[in-house]
Amino acid sequence: MHPSSPCETDRDPGRIATDPAVMLAHRLCAAGPVVLALDDLQLADEATLLVWRRLCRTATQRPLLLVGACSPVPKRPELDLLRRDVRDHGGTALTVERLSDAEVAELARRITGRAPGPRLLDRLELATGNPL
Repeated sequence: MHPSSPCETDRDPGRIATDPAVMLAHRLCAAGPVVLALDDLQLADEATLLVWRRLCRTATQRPLLLVGACSPVPKRPELDLLRRDVRDHGGTALTVERLSDAEVAELARRITGRAPGPRLLDRLELATGNPL
């Protein structure tokens, strides 16, 4: 870059806010492998999604594993862009479907050690496939 030209962060105010977070992740990676996990990405603000996208773009160049999770609602174009960035930079984006009623019942059986009764099955049905 020419010394008199503005630096990239001067042109992109969002990048100024994300640089410290990205730099911290890169410093941690210099010390050893790092796993960063972020849940509920559908609720993340723009700066958080920008940091996550920047980290995705460099994850294959560092000992960095990024694990992000989001609900399909609310539907946000920024998340579609993030998924595309993940795939374009060698990552994998998975869609995890809702558990069936039989799968929820089996999970409850494994957790409790016995088959769930009708009252528990009624409660589990309200969870709409969410095992928590």
